[in-house]
This record gives sequence, C-alpha cells and structure tokens, in this order.
Amino acid sequence: MTTTRTAQELWALGDYDRVAALIADQGRALVAAAQVGPGMRVLDVGAGSGYAALPAAATGAEVVATDVAPELMEIGKQHARDRGLTLRWQVADAEKLPFADGEFDAVLSCIGAMFAPDQSAAARELLRVCRPGGTVTMANWMPDGAVGRFFRLVSRYHPASGDGPPPIAWGDPEHATALLHGAEVRTEPRRVQIDFSGPPDALAAHYLRYFPPLVATVADLDSTRAAEFERELVEFFTDLDTGPVGGPPSYAYEYLLVSARLPARTAVRRAPARPPAAAR
Repeated sequence: MTTTRTAQELWALGDYDRVAALIADQGRALVAAAQVGPGMRVLDVGAGSGYAALPAAATGAEVVATDVAPELMEIGKQHARDRGLTLRWQVADAEKLPFADGEFDAVLSCIGAMFAPDQSAAARELLRVCRPGGTVTMANWMPDGAVGRFFRLVSRYHPASGDGPPPIAWGDPEHATALLHGAEVRTEPRRVQIDFSGPPDALAAHYLRYFPPLVATVADLDSTRAAEFERELVEFFTDLDTGPVGGPPSYAYEYLLVSARLPARTAVRRAPARPPAAAR
C-alpha cells in the first residue's frame, strides 16, 4: 500500500543533497542564464540545499533561498559556511510565497517549483514576487527526456497521488509558456552531465539509497516488487550510459531552460489564499 507523505516528510528521506551534487552544473548554468550579478535581489524557490542559491550568492547578489524541507536547508547553510557565502534561508511553499509583490529582481527555480502540486498557483507566485521588468528563470525536467522516462518507471511501482498534470509537464515549452502567461517566455532545451563515473548498477544504488522519491517507493513495496524495481532501474541507467565500450560511463539528463521576463510596468498580484500543499 502506498503511504501518503507530506512534502516535508518526503524530502527528509534519504539524502537529496548527494543526488543534487551529481547535477550541480545545472544550478550554475541557471544562475548564468538569469544573468545574476552583484547587488541584485534574488529568490531561489525550491532551493533544496542550495545548488542554484549558492552560486547566485557567489556573484555578490542578495539571495533568499526557500524550500519546504528545513533539513535540506540546514545542509545548504553548512555549504554556505564552508564557502564563506552569506544568504538568507526560509521555509516557504512555492504556492504561497511570504514575500511582497515585486520584491525580487530575479526569481530562480532549479528543479524545485515544478514539484508544487498546484502548478498555476506556483506560476502566479513566481511572477508576483518578481519586479516589473525582472525575470523568472527555471530549469525543469522534460517529459520526453531521460527524467521523464525515469518518473514513468517510478510511477509503475509507486503511482503519484493527486490530480492535475505531473511535475514534468513544466518541461513542455507550451505548458510552461501557458503557466507563465503575462510574461515574455523563452525556452531552450539543454543537457546536464551527471557527475558520476561508476557503472549503471552503482548509479542505481546511489539513487535507491539517497533520492527521496525512490526511498519512499522501496519502503512501500514488498521484497519481490522491490527487487523488480531495482532491476528495472539498473536497466534504465544502462540505457542512459552513452560512454564508449569498456568505459568510462557517461550519463546526461535533458531539461528545459525557461526564461520569463515580466512587462516593465505590470506586476502580477497575489493569488487568493490556498490551503498548504500536501506534497512537493
């Protein structure tokens, strides 16, 4: 039986920081695409342990990092101390951000806000807290890419709860543009290399141990189904490996870079109050 978990409970499982570290280049690329620089007011929504917020702070920007999982932000705070960076961390729901209209010059979300259950509410909030003329920049997994196949595999063993489009719908250009209506939206398919040199079975084991959705999936399966799931996961990463015969392995994920520029004199107003989200 599938266990219902809140977003905070889900992302406290495993150790997502060890998974995010594999694709840290994505956060740096997002910051560069958003042209974050000194003195800018920047919000990172769904920041996790800071793989976009930290490089944004390193530019000299004034950064606020938000997430529903305080455990991840505690890890991010330690990363910031280790790097000598200063930024503010705040627990917040992407569907109801606790900030004023137009408070930030740039709003970022690197594989974060796409997991908010109410996608329309999250999109409105991303736009609302960005100043007129500012930009909302996102990195979202694509439905027809490797991560889309990954989540379809997971859903066969652990069906998602709730209605509405899945998180990876954010990676469809038309869907993302429709959600961010009122802004000038540009999209660009990109790839991020996975920083992992081990064989597919080792990469599968890494995800099974540390990636919260997989930790939750295995916890809800009996031993036979768990073994079947692990076998399919190894097959998935084997197919993903594009390295030469004999190695080393090479893995990459496709994602959609979304850049939404707000009109210079029109701010997006706060949506009506909604109950807290039950899941990320």
